[in-house]
Amino acid sequence: MRRCTSRLSTARAVGHKIEELEVNVNTFEGCHGQQAANAAVHRAISTAAATVLWLMTGAAPAMADATAPEPAAATTAPAGPAAAAAKPPRVDIPQQAIDAMMCGSLANPSGPFDYRDPANRGQITLINANHFSQDVQDLVRGQTNDKVLGDLDFILRTFPNHYPALQTTARYFLGGGKRYKWRTMECYFDRAMRFVPNDSTVRVLYGIYMLKTGKPDAALGRFMEALDLSPDSAEIQYDIGLVYADMKDYKKANEYAAKAYQLGYPLLGLRHILERAGEWNPPALPPAASPVTPPAADSAANTAQK
Repeated sequence: MRRCTSRLSTARAVGHKIEELEVNVNTFEGCHGQQAANAAVHRAISTAAATVLWLMTGAAPAMADATAPEPAAATTAPAGPAAAAAKPPRVDIPQQAIDAMMCGSLANPSGPFDYRDPANRGQITLINANHFSQDVQDLVRGQTNDKVLGDLDFILRTFPNHYPALQTTARYFLGGGKRYKWRTMECYFDRAMRFVPNDSTVRVLYGIYMLKTGKPDAALGRFMEALDLSPDSAEIQYDIGLVYADMKDYKKANEYAAKAYQLGYPLLGLRHILERAGEWNPPALPPAASPVTPPAADSAANTAQK
């Protein structure tokens, strides 16, 4: 009983520390920058996850992405049952579990709801009327909160894959907006992907965001994930071609440009980029058998010159 009471006290202490972290991270961010703050949060939450796992299992946890070497074995190690008692088994914490702790539970007093579900149209109309005014969309001022991000956070907790709100929040952070007491853009995308793992549009929007932050490799990864979910999407083929063109892998850029145009994608920005580079040389493809998939949201094409 004493051991259980001790672990309960430790669990409460961990909870209090996480709450303190939420309060203090804004001060840290103001002094050291958002990237350093995000890294500090990840380290702290990872430690909290390890502690919680120990509380539940008594096992000595190991971070799934830990790079520290194992400590050298002692020259005279205890044998038999004593050895097992001396060294609890290591248990890896999945990265997804760490992400969930870092970016918060999806539980919400209202919802969460899937933005794609026609049954939720009434809820979308209501939340847009109360939290997504033109001023919020233009990042001028909040509607029910003194900060624009407060209204956007409310929307994205209720509809994690609310495409226009994700796009608006991405513009907010790309424009240098502060996190305050809410979440990072990466967390909003993480939450959306955890809520609707089969939603390719969320991954496209994440890819666009990564592309605009100068991370083409990460953007390509998100677009490839989206393509796995929607292999006949002309928009995603086009976006992947844009990333390869940005990376100057013109052979791949031409391959995906040919697929996009074969599927009927209307914008010629990718072709013009390749033509200006003297690299427009699309391979011949067999006739397409699939219908065109119209863009469901903003495309990376907006980052290309037309």
